[in-house]
Order: sequence, then C-alpha cells, then structure tokens
Amino acid sequence: NILAVVNPKTRQILLINTPRDYYLPLAFNGEMDKLTHAGMYGVQESMAVLDNLYGTKTSYYGRINFWGLIDIVDALGGLEITSDYAFTSVDGYKIKKGTQLMDGQTAEAFVRERKHVPGGDATRQKNQRVFLSALMDRLLEATAADLAKMVPTLVGMVGTDMTPNTILEFAKMAQGLEKSNIIFHSLPGKYGSYDGYSVFSMNAEKTAELLNQYFRPHSDPVAVSELGIKQVFDTTTVEDDAQPMQ
Repeated sequence: NILAVVNPKTRQILLINTPRDYYLPLAFNGEMDKLTHAGMYGVQESMAVLDNLYGTKTSYYGRINFWGLIDIVDALGGLEITSDYAFTSVDGYKIKKGTQLMDGQTAEAFVRERKHVPGGDATRQKNQRVFLSALMDRLLEATAADLAKMVPTLVGMVGTDMTPNTILEFAKMAQGLEKSNIIFHSLPGKYGSYDGYSVFSMNAEKTAELLNQYFRPHSDPVAVSELGIKQVFDTTTVEDDAQPMQ
C-alpha cells in the first residue's frame, strides 16, 4: 500500500509504503486489524483506511497484480536488480547477492519475499523500492517498440479510476522526470508482537512530523490527535530515511 503525493509544479513525487502488518482500525467497522486485510473489502476500503490514518484525501488509485508484474518484466527483457542478500524464496527462486538480470518470476519472488531475508517486512519494503528504481531505469531507456509490447499487459494488470486524460497528464509530467525527485519515505515505528499478532506500530508524533514536513507543506499542520494512529509500542526502531530513487 503506497501513498503517492505528486506535485506537478516542483515535478516531485513523494511515496510512503505502509507496512502490510500495520495494526489499525478498519474504516467500515472500526475493528482493529492488519492493513493487508483491508484489501479483502475492496480498493475503496484500502483508500479509506489510509486516508483515515494519514488525514489525507486520496484523489486516485492504481492497483497492480503480481502476475502482471511478471509479464511486464518479461516484456522488457528482464531487469538488472541489485540484492543486498543471497536468499532462496519460499517458492524456491534463488537470489544472488549483488547485481543480476532477473526475469519476471525471479523479480516477483524478490519483491514478495519476507520470511527468508534479514529484517523481514522492512527488507521486503526496501527490495520493492529497489525494484521500482530498476523498473524506472528500464522504462526510461525503452524504445517505442518495447513500450508497445507492454500495452496489452498493462491493460490487464492495472486497475485505476483515472480517466485517460488524467493518465496522459501524468505521463507528460513524467517525461524528463529526474529520478532524484522521486523520494521514498519510511514510516517511523517498530515491529513486534501485539494482541496475538506480529504487527508494525507507527510512532505517532514522528509520523505527524513526517506528514507535516513533506506531505502537507502548503496546508495547516495536522495534529497527532487528528490521525488514526494507534501506537502500541513505546520505542521506535525504524526511522524515516527519506531515500531518493537511485
């Protein structure tokens, strides 16, 4: 679940990848559950949960499935991806440490794996960031023929409520976009066990500071009490590292 804020004037894109294990109230019934379970009730529930959490109003959504990811990578002839660790995924795909050319199946295993890598879900989020960076590199160097191959796959793999004109406007903005203007933020908090679940808990005050500094620069600051954050741990072991896409 990635929340993206696009500024067409500064040509900057800010991203927050909310951990799937974040423990929060669902929008439709107020019951506490993991963020990943919100998707079972539809994309509108996922949007509402994140908007309640961050005090935002999401304009559009885009949804991608992993099978589409595999097809996109294969249509591009694979991706050069650098892994910090050597590991074997739960599905048996072997990832080497260092840079390697990954086909669609291997890339999908790389971005999904959390049980066989140090750091669990935190490392998976970092790997997803690495994948997106590699994908952007490949798209920027793709020929018109390469992109034409992807059109049928994109139609089947991406769901969105954006109109064709809106998509075109975003595509125009993306032309010549510097990768350094795409910045990933990590949520400050801690992984641990709570109420019988393995969960991630945000640090409420630090998250409010992050939102006010980067995601609400031209609007009134949001108070911690206005956010839908349930903080269940007192300590913080994950800090925001504000990493530009490399």
